[in-house]
Amino acid sequence: AMKLNLLFYFRQYENIIVIYRDPIFRAMSPSNNLNREVSYNEAKFSNEYFQNVFVKDLNTIIPAWKDWFERILKINAKFCLVNYDKLKTNVIEELRPVVNFLGFDINEELARCILINQEGANHRPKKSKDEINRILSLIPPNDFKRYSKMKEDVLQMLKNASSC
Repeated sequence: AMKLNLLFYFRQYENIIVIYRDPIFRAMSPSNNLNREVSYNEAKFSNEYFQNVFVKDLNTIIPAWKDWFERILKINAKFCLVNYDKLKTNVIEELRPVVNFLGFDINEELARCILINQEGANHRPKKSKDEINRILSLIPPNDFKRYSKMKEDVLQMLKNASSC
């Protein structure tokens, strides 16, 4: 099981913003498929990770991911849930409840600023639908069902705990 930093438990939080991101797609992140023998800046993408390690990693990653959220939700604080994928597609509408949760409003000027500056300088290459489907097909069907159930459980827990 994943160990959380002890300072995390001793610190008092009033408000916690929780960003939900699908752990399978996070595990598919291109940074996980780099050649580890060379520096990050020189690394070339390889499919070896997905062929040899990805499915095995998910057996550890997904339960640890669920456990982390279960631990977070035990903290005596108010929570605001943000869905990572929705945030990417509709940034203002997804940020509005978060900003309100923190006691602020998004006015036109701030909305314009957010939209203008939402793109960072570093972008990983996107995977095609075919590549995503090929990677997903490597996950045994029973494991995929189990992971899907864990994801649904976590999302429901977060929705139930969310104040925004």
